[in-house]
Amino acid sequence: MEDYSDDGAMIVYMGELLIIDTDLHVSVDDLDIHRAAKTVWTKKIDRSVNASGLRLL
Repeated sequence: MEDYSDDGAMIVYMGELLIIDTDLHVSVDDLDIHRAAKTVWTKKIDRSVNASGLRLL
């Protein structure tokens, strides 16, 4: 997780690009975050690295 607020987060990850409006569950045990989320934007950073903005629900 690159950025976090009460309403959203930006994640950077390897793998396939997430589709906008994808429903997710975000869990970060060290920060005690366990929330439903939805992808609001996504972009390719590098050949195998992507970033997505999530709205936390």
